Amino acid sequence: MEYYLGIDGGGSSTKYLLIDGEGAVHGRRQSGGSSYRAIGADGVAGLLADEAGALLRGVPPDAVKGVLFGMPCYGGGVRDEQDEATEAIMRRFSPWPVAFKNDVEAAWAGAFALASEGI
Repeated sequence: MEYYLGIDGGGSSTKYLLIDGEGAVHGRRQSGGSSYRAIGADGVAGLLADEAGALLRGVPPDAVKGVLFGMPCYGGGVRDEQDEATEAIMRRFSPWPVAFKNDVEAAWAGAFALASEGI
C-alpha cells in the first residue's frame, strides 16, 4: 500500500493527514504552529518530523511516497529564511520527496477538493 502525508501548517496550529493511494484516511494529528518565522527552521523541521513520526508509526518507510507541506509564509518574505526552513525539513524527511506550497494555497485546494493540489 502507498501512503501520502499532507501537512497544513499555520501560525497557531498544524494539521497532519495520512492517506493511501485511493484517498482513504489512515490517520490525523494536530500540533502547534509551524511558522519558521516564529520558531525557526530547525524548530519547524523538528516539530514536523516528530509529529509525522508519531502518525507514521507502523507504516513501512518505503510505503510513504510523498509529503506535501502547506508552509506558512512560503513564497513571500525573506528568501534566506524560507530556503533554510525548506532545506531543514527536507533533511528530516529524507528520503521521501517533499513538496512545498503556501499554506493558503493548500487550504484553498483542500476546501475545493482540487484533484491535483492541496492537502
